[in-house]
Amino acid sequence: VDLQAWTKVDKAGLEAIVRRSTENITKTMAAMPADVAAAVRAELVRGYAAGTNPRATAARIIRRTEGRFNGGLQSALRVSRTETLDASRAGARIGRMENADVLQGWAWHCELSTRSCTACISMDGQIFPIETPGPDDHVSGRCTGVPVTKSWADLGIYGVDEPPSVRVDGPEWFDSLDAGTQKQILGPGKYDAWTSGRYPMSDWSTMRHNDGWRDSLQTTPIPAQSGGRRAAS
Repeated sequence: VDLQAWTKVDKAGLEAIVRRSTENITKTMAAMPADVAAAVRAELVRGYAAGTNPRATAARIIRRTEGRFNGGLQSALRVSRTETLDASRAGARIGRMENADVLQGWAWHCELSTRSCTACISMDGQIFPIETPGPDDHVSGRCTGVPVTKSWADLGIYGVDEPPSVRVDGPEWFDSLDAGTQKQILGPGKYDAWTSGRYPMSDWSTMRHNDGWRDSLQTTPIPAQSGGRRAAS
């Protein structure tokens, strides 16, 4: 295993970060004056490379563009935070690819709390191939991909018992909560739909396409009609 790949963003990783700012963000800034768009890209790249807090990057964008950034500080913060997180994910993907000999994939990791997005809770614990980008959660989403190692047998080491996982995934965590906390997280309408079987957890998330920026996972509205098992409360 190349330990260096896990401790720093190498040249290839930084190039991937720059590529994101010059390709994806260009679509978002298509309606901006050329000098404003260039300033935003420059500050994003600068922030990535220096490890700057997204709030500081957003403030620099506003100062440098002299208030001409569409949407003001809050919009700049959404772009800065989302692109900083996505850039880190792009660098992490490179690290996974460089260690494909010991990894089988990555697991979607959501910070499980009553403040967490229900779409992200439903995705927590799902495993994806190492080459799959992501997690592509919602704007400003904090989810991350946790590397999943191959089994001892897959690594050619036989006769060793696999230790049980100590991690509780999102669906298991949610099912363990009391009804009041579940209703607090879902809201009354979605909670009623969930307990009646019209809104199973498999329907909580939808990947939305966005021509202007990036595809992202969104919380699915309550459908008028939906099949599915009756969920335990």
